Amino acid sequence: MADLESAVAIANQYGISIRSIVFPRNQYNPEYKHLLLERGIICYRGNEQHSMYRVNIDNYNAPYKRIFRLIDSYVNLSGHHLISWQNIIEHSGLCNVPSSRFYRPPVKGLSLLNHYRQKRIIKSIYAAAKSKKIFHLWWHPHNFGSDSEARLSELEEIFYHFKRCKKEYGMKSINMIETAQLGRSKWEHSKQTSFVKER
Repeated sequence: MADLESAVAIANQYGISIRSIVFPRNQYNPEYKHLLLERGIICYRGNEQHSMYRVNIDNYNAPYKRIFRLIDSYVNLSGHHLISWQNIIEHSGLCNVPSSRFYRPPVKGLSLLNHYRQKRIIKSIYAAAKSKKIFHLWWHPHNFGSDSEARLSELEEIFYHFKRCKKEYGMKSINMIETAQLGRSKWEHSKQTSFVKER
């Protein structure tokens, strides 16, 4: 945690408040939760909610799991990985905003495969919009490093469908902190509503 403390201290010097964190390879350790909260961090990005994505030091990188996750990027083997707002809040108060889909770099020369990857993402966005659930798309900046024009064109297509979902279903694009804050608000409201009903 020394590196985290250093990062928080440096950010504070510039008036920046670190409230969220992404662990290397999303390998979150539950033993960190109190340390994170003590440093003002309220949310992290967890893995997809499926056994093939569950972090396990012994077999996370087992060949059969890696093959499954690769194929799952193009063909829906494990679902859309959407999450309900109330389910992002853990008992500790920390919020897990899990990954829904990694924007995987394209495979050169295999445009059909890239088409399936794009189609998988777009279908998940519509599924999230219709169900009023969270879809968390993420990538690394360097994923746009090669053939940037084509990658940005793909991203524009994703934005186009998001805008349709925004217009038709009221979908919003927000960051992890905003997701955690809104999730907490919805959770508190549901608890208050439940209390009123019980009375």
